Amino acid sequence: MTAVFPNNTLVIPTQPTIVPSCPKSVIGFRSLLPTSTIIGAGEDPLYPFSNCLDYRDNTQYSPTSTSSVVIVFRQTNASEVDYFGIAIHNGASVNMSGKFEVQVLGNWVQVAGIDALIDNKTIMGFFDSKVTTRQRLTLNYSGKLFIGTIYVGKSWEMERTPDLGFTPGDTNNLDEVQQFYADAGQFIIGRKI
Repeated sequence: MTAVFPNNTLVIPTQPTIVPSCPKSVIGFRSLLPTSTIIGAGEDPLYPFSNCLDYRDNTQYSPTSTSSVVIVFRQTNASEVDYFGIAIHNGASVNMSGKFEVQVLGNWVQVAGIDALIDNKTIMGFFDSKVTTRQRLTLNYSGKLFIGTIYVGKSWEMERTPDLGFTPGDTNNLDEVQQFYADAGQFIIGRKI
């Protein structure tokens, strides 16, 4: 089982280990969750689970429980699934861990382990393709948890990683901050280009 952080790869079954480079790139798309039935999310009314499905990381889902949550995703038709992704805002701060399972022929099979070692990172589990109508996400944590997005579906595996001309946004030294001010000189907003 492998989980991918931006720019790093973590190998998970035992102790996570940083791998300097990944021989291929995986693009997760066609998430099943927007058309799935969601059971057990236990959502805080201020941070509903629907925030995980709007494809924006600046909206957040938060369960009402401050210790664990088990969420089941169910589809009416069987689909091929080979990746799981989760963008976690404060996973390391609340000692989050967990697992992602798919149901195959009536049995739950764990396909990805989750350890949030850093806050504000995305974890992606890429595994052998499974045909399923149900998936289960179990998260354990020690405080108020905030999640930006969750994805489950079929991915596209590229032959190799992008190389020439590709600079990840968080290491690009050509970034420029634009700041906007009101007529009175008050700072309004800043953004990175």
